[in-house]
Amino acid sequence: MLLEHGVDVNVQDKGQNTPLHSASYIGRLEVIEVLLEHGAKTNAENDQGETPLHLVPRGKYGSHGQGVDVARTLLERGVDVDSPNKDHNTPLHSASFFGALTIASVLLGHGANANAENNQGETPLHLVSRGAYRSHKDGVSISRILLDRGVGVNAPTKGRDTPLHYASYFGRFEIARVLLDHGSNVNAENDQGETPLHLVSKNEPQERGFDIAKLLVEHGADTNARDKDNRTPLQLARYRRKLDIASVLLDYGPKAYAEND
Repeated sequence: MLLEHGVDVNVQDKGQNTPLHSASYIGRLEVIEVLLEHGAKTNAENDQGETPLHLVPRGKYGSHGQGVDVARTLLERGVDVDSPNKDHNTPLHSASFFGALTIASVLLGHGANANAENNQGETPLHLVSRGAYRSHKDGVSISRILLDRGVGVNAPTKGRDTPLHYASYFGRFEIARVLLDHGSNVNAENDQGETPLHLVSKNEPQERGFDIAKLLVEHGADTNARDKDNRTPLQLARYRRKLDIASVLLDYGPKAYAEND
């Protein structure tokens, strides 16, 4: 075996990934165990500041169980559960963004900070609200777990966006509903004076935009709210030719002919 002939177990490639990074990404548990037995560093960082644990939530596995086994093995061998990468995303941020439900549960079970903030002030709840995952059901489950762990439902980013702003903009209807059920402020304003209703009205065509707009107004969203450019959600919807959303706004009584002052 190469390791028995003096090969450096922590050798890095051009991206500063070690063999442990690579094995963790592809879920080779038997290789991981051998590397660890020969002194592989669990907290080694690549050029993005990522430890092997960061790579697990987005890894390529034959089953979810493989990823869970890899995460548990790394955690049992002392990897830092809250290690931040260069953007200050923790492994829990990554698991939330990629909808890795079982891995997120393992991380939280090992004490991961549910309120950790990255460089943009985003918590894991922000990332699941804009995540890239195949199973919306898993995304919703992660949002519930995070909220049950006390993550701030109205926590603002540096741009003053709440998780509901993100869910509205990115078309995450089920997560928006969970956030509202947990007390999210439907009329929260970001640093541009935009409410979640502004964001669903101005985004490019998205999945379930109509449903989200209806959900927001049913929860008391101000249909006449104006952003810093003095625009209402209806004006944005008309400008973007989002007639379905415009119809919702008109049904709930905004000033249809409001002008920018």
